[in-house]
Amino acid sequence: MNAQFVKLKRIAIFFVEIFIASIPAMAYADWSIMGLGTLGGYSSSAYDINDSGQVVGSSHIAGDIFYHAFITGPNGVGMTDFGTFGGILSSAHGINDSGEAVGIALTADIRWHSFIFSHGEMTDLSVLPTVVEDGWTALNAAQINNNGQIV
Repeated sequence: MNAQFVKLKRIAIFFVEIFIASIPAMAYADWSIMGLGTLGGYSSSAYDINDSGQVVGSSHIAGDIFYHAFITGPNGVGMTDFGTFGGILSSAHGINDSGEAVGIALTADIRWHSFIFSHGEMTDLSVLPTVVEDGWTALNAAQINNNGQIV
């Protein structure tokens, strides 16, 4: 047989095997993609999701380049704006199964403060130690577990 034909045959068999191996994964996929919308601006970004489908992230606000943290209702429906601590930006990064969310927000004096959003209120976690790097003071609450522990 021609050497090129043998090589082509091996490549074809390789791709057929990959396709066959992927069929069970595709048949049992239990996920979907949906748009969350925005807080009136031109884009939003999702950063975490809990078991009931609540999503947290940040979204540009109407008529502005700035963004605010948000949380959705169960199954990603609706979007609630967390606001800020008097600054122009906020972003939520983690959520637990109780719907408690954590993130970071700017204050009016341009300092980053971590927060927890629980029972409809955003609470400043500025009591935590901060890291100073290149003149910026920042502390980012990144995740929260089901026991309410924040990292």
